[in-house]
Amino acid sequence: MLAILPAGCLALLYALLRVRGSLWRRALLASAAGWSAFAVLATELLSLFGALTRTGLAVAWGLAAIVLVILLARRRPRPLAPEAHPLDAGGVALLTGAGMILGTVGIVALVSPPNTVDAMNYHLPRIVYWIQNHSVSTFPTSNLKQLFISPGAEYLMLQFHALSGGDRFDNLAQWFALGGSGAAVSGIAGALGADPRAQLLAAIVSITIPQGLLEASGAKNDYLLSFWLAAFCYFLLELRNHPSRAAVLLCGAGLGLACLTKPLACLFAPVVAAALLLTWPRTGWRSLLQALPLLLAAVAVLNAGVFMRNYRLAGNVFGPQALDGWKLTNDRFTPSTLASNLIRNVSLHAATPSQALTRKLEDGARRAIRSLGADPSDPATTWYDQAYFIPPDGRHEALKGNPFHLFLAALAIGLAAARIRRPAYAGAAWLGLAVVLCFLLFCLAFKWQPWHSRLHLPLFVLSAPVIGVVVGRTLSPAVTAALGVVLLWLAAPIALENQTRPLLAPGSILNRDRAGMYFSDRDNLRASYTAAANLIRASGCRQVGVDNSLESFEYPFLALTGAGRERVVQPVGAANLSAGRARPESFTPCAVFCPGCAAAVPKWRQYAGIGGRVSVFERVAVFTAAGEKPNRIGPCQVDFHDGWFPEERDGTARWRWSQARGEIRIYTDRAFQARLAGRLMSVVQANSAEVIIKGNRAGLLPAGDGAPPFSLPLALGEGENVIVFRGVKGPASVPGDARLLSIGVRNLRVEADDGSVTCE
Repeated sequence: MLAILPAGCLALLYALLRVRGSLWRRALLASAAGWSAFAVLATELLSLFGALTRTGLAVAWGLAAIVLVILLARRRPRPLAPEAHPLDAGGVALLTGAGMILGTVGIVALVSPPNTVDAMNYHLPRIVYWIQNHSVSTFPTSNLKQLFISPGAEYLMLQFHALSGGDRFDNLAQWFALGGSGAAVSGIAGALGADPRAQLLAAIVSITIPQGLLEASGAKNDYLLSFWLAAFCYFLLELRNHPSRAAVLLCGAGLGLACLTKPLACLFAPVVAAALLLTWPRTGWRSLLQALPLLLAAVAVLNAGVFMRNYRLAGNVFGPQALDGWKLTNDRFTPSTLASNLIRNVSLHAATPSQALTRKLEDGARRAIRSLGADPSDPATTWYDQAYFIPPDGRHEALKGNPFHLFLAALAIGLAAARIRRPAYAGAAWLGLAVVLCFLLFCLAFKWQPWHSRLHLPLFVLSAPVIGVVVGRTLSPAVTAALGVVLLWLAAPIALENQTRPLLAPGSILNRDRAGMYFSDRDNLRASYTAAANLIRASGCRQVGVDNSLESFEYPFLALTGAGRERVVQPVGAANLSAGRARPESFTPCAVFCPGCAAAVPKWRQYAGIGGRVSVFERVAVFTAAGEKPNRIGPCQVDFHDGWFPEERDGTARWRWSQARGEIRIYTDRAFQARLAGRLMSVVQANSAEVIIKGNRAGLLPAGDGAPPFSLPLALGEGENVIVFRGVKGPASVPGDARLLSIGVRNLRVEADDGSVTCE
């Protein structure tokens, strides 16, 4: 019930702003900014004193509620300000449809737990560790993303997670951002001259973006970033039209919260702000310059804690610039880099229901890139062992494209730019050109990833006001309304049939247990994690270590073992920048949960002192005082690590499929020369796979029907040896199989040159 406190404060703040005369849209955005700023400052201040606890947060929000009630009681009641141009019957119908979409996504957000891979790897685990440590200070962990990734979204989720004692309300932060973005872009459209129906269309465009609609019921942060950037733009326009100290602070809060949510805001916000400032009258520039110190101070206050911790950790306010060989930014910045990434990023939104057509578009993009003298999968411009492909048309938030919205945005921005000299289009044109420039800078700066469509979300949201203005001024009210109906109609099945959180599709969240839904993105781990959690609970161990160095999918284990409530669970085994960080309290684990360690010889040696026993569940090892004595691991163990589906068999043949990239780890107790043998399969014919052995490219092998067996020389060292298979062409589906598949490895084995060792 304590979770009512922050929710009540948000409602009270909204009511106070309405009583003071704010229109509903401004009141919503201002109350969200004020509430979130308080949440950030309360988190940082309580953390300084080791008081980031359920009690500490309850006291902070309780005091805030008392202050808001007093302020509200002291205001003389007056009628709420009416909207200047109420909607007609058609507008009300569209608004009702938009409300139904928002309501559907809200139900999904409440019923389903967080379950996407990134949320399980670092978004949610860091919240649990903060609560246990009573602080957001740096702690030792092998997964540095839990430390340096901007925590704005997690700070907001923390309020409800700590006070409710679980993750029931964690998804609501993104869901609120979905609706809030609609309010913000409609306000921006109004400030740029759109009529009420065009403003409503802008809101509908914003809340029906397919990728965003899928993500809005989960626990990531892309819609929150989009919301804060849109709110920043809204308050910047308010500062232009109605200068005040409140507008300056709200503008600074929007920008500060955007930067705190994702550093990408630091790239996008200056460009968008510069474009909007071109619409300011010259007489307003002096007041803007006077307001700038206060605005920047608000940004600095909100981000100071995170920046200082990151600088102490890695010597950079944004954290490590390269992580275990994973570098976000391009290795070179040339015209060909820009052109190649522009083609590849745009093509992420080009998937069609026809796989054949999608493959033709992909082949066309490859030819276009090669004609520029560039490699479509150049490691200098491509993310960590990935190969370029267009993800098939599906309903997974990490890969979903936005083709119709891209078409609308491109058309609207083009029309607005062509009419930029007309006052009615100038503001929309400058905002649209800013969106285009942001996209170009994004392509120039960052290595291509198949998951980039979610990072494009803020640009789609910011293009919504441009679409609203242009459509409202170019087409009739009837056509504008019809476009809104089409967008809502296209959005309905996406809202209902989210791949990881379906409401009506097979495997509906209404018919599944909450614990099982944590594994919707990694179902192959459910049985082993559940068994390991049951063993820990039965053992009675109250201090449990998690070694996340080989597998970072850890939040489901934390949830299943009652971390932070029934027992203390902490990361162990860190050997990186965070290794020397002290824990707030004495911690001596009586068990260690080690996913990916079932065949990891060094880990068995490392944790031999934890009771001297081990229990193995598929790829998971649990080191504890209760269990079986560890058998000696042989001279060679093969572990199909990241990227592989479960093993399949037919008689003596065995194989595993991968979606695009599969990692294999081979563990040995000594060094020896060997050969890696097997055969490569492919769903997409005339395919090939790149093989990377211990970080070095070993060759390009044919994959598919008729592909001959391969045999590659392999110099194995003692301990862990990493081999990566990467399909050159993207994945596809086969009839009767819901998976997206690219390459498969059949009958993989390791054979020592001297014949002494063979392992599979």
